[in-house]
Amino acid sequence: MGYIAEACARLGLILEPITPRGAYQPAMRHGDLIYLSGQVSRLGAETIAGPAVAGDLDRGHIAARTAALRALSVLDAMLAPGERVRLLKLTGYVMSAPDFTQHSAVIDGASLVLAAVLGDVDGAHARTAVGVASLPSSGLVELDLVCAVFMAA
Repeated sequence: MGYIAEACARLGLILEPITPRGAYQPAMRHGDLIYLSGQVSRLGAETIAGPAVAGDLDRGHIAARTAALRALSVLDAMLAPGERVRLLKLTGYVMSAPDFTQHSAVIDGASLVLAAVLGDVDGAHARTAVGVASLPSSGLVELDLVCAVFMAA
């Protein structure tokens, strides 16, 4: 178990192993950078489906948190002993109704869990939140992360 899984366990969060549902890798590492494939708001075989609608931010936060935990699971599997990550960029896609405008508030659910697990410094990040018409498996949220790898002090 890596440091991310340990931090999740301390917080009472569970990481599930991630298996791609297509012809791609869950993440690619190039030097000290890790690029994560999009992680949808899926729990096991169940997907938290969109669209996001006005007045239902709680469901959006749960979906974003779920996608963030999937991303953390991928990161935990990518790291060698002693390595840590610094989150650089988070792009969050929200499947939303045409009149929905709270995309950023939905993605806050992911940002908060990432900061809680990675810490205030390593979990701080640049971010974009975008509303879209559809996502894989009708997911409400999909997250795309870029992280830097470094050795723990």
